[in-house]
Amino acid sequence: MSKKLIYLMSFVLVLAVTGTASADHIITVPDAGFDDHVLNNVGDWIDIADSGYTGAWKSHSGDTWIAWNYYGDDLPALSGNNTAYGYEDYIYQILDETFIEGTTYTLSVWAGQAWSGYADGWWLYFTGEDYTNNLIEASGNGPVGSWGQVSLVYTATAADAGKKIGIKMYGDTYVTFEDITLSYYVDPALASNPNPANRQTDVLRDVVLSWTPGEFVPAINGHKVYLSENFDDVNDATGGITQDANSYALPQRLDFGTTYYWKVDEANSTTGWDEGDVWQFTVEPIAYPIDGNNITATASSTHQADAGPENTINGLGLDANDLHSIEPTDMWLSGD
Repeated sequence: MSKKLIYLMSFVLVLAVTGTASADHIITVPDAGFDDHVLNNVGDWIDIADSGYTGAWKSHSGDTWIAWNYYGDDLPALSGNNTAYGYEDYIYQILDETFIEGTTYTLSVWAGQAWSGYADGWWLYFTGEDYTNNLIEASGNGPVGSWGQVSLVYTATAADAGKKIGIKMYGDTYVTFEDITLSYYVDPALASNPNPANRQTDVLRDVVLSWTPGEFVPAINGHKVYLSENFDDVNDATGGITQDANSYALPQRLDFGTTYYWKVDEANSTTGWDEGDVWQFTVEPIAYPIDGNNITATASSTHQADAGPENTINGLGLDANDLHSIEPTDMWLSGD
């Protein structure tokens, strides 16, 4: 049995453990092929931990390199000239994109090793905004003398929602990585891309709700919109307004500082109504507090040292009900 066949069997086992998803939306990974660097000759390399490296990748201990065609032509790069490898070190990025609850993400990487006789294990991770917080991982052995694509699948939880997506890789000894892709799956029948975005805050009171419609929605009465301050009402599909447009103008302004839940069920001639995910947003507050540390109060006169103008902004004298004391030292008093 060839090494490549042995590896492919190992890869299938990894997918059986982590699950599968038919991902169709690509998230851009900066320097995904490690080719955003001027490396033109065999032996050229750049240390990710070096001050001269300004790319998106980071390493845990500084033992990761981006090199031109590995060592010589023993394992030529797949999509460009460069590959990344390290001596048992992590390489990671925290992306600007954020997790969406219930969305399934797939991280795919090409891994390989030029020579036999060395440890050839690889590990893939999804992490939180702190790269040491591993959400899920997969591991296996890379092929020797060739490349093989390995993948990790993760479905974001409510705790992940709104947090930046972290991706991380680890390789034994001389394992090398190339051509990273990150994607996510969206059921084409469902409403997606809500506006406001899920868990968005500081939303205007007269916001117009909108979304990307499912692919199978008819032109007439294709959307049913649910909106409430009560999560259960929306989740249980209580009420709802059926309409043609994939936007919804509110009949009246929303309440200040209130969190609202909403979803859109999409009509489908084959399956009936396809139930959407429950989204949420929080309306702008009625006022924005200003930190007294960022304000300077002055006055033309002061009656005594402990009754200066700073007492008008430092909260002195206020109780839990925002009622004020009548003690002179809790106020600013002008000169006689």
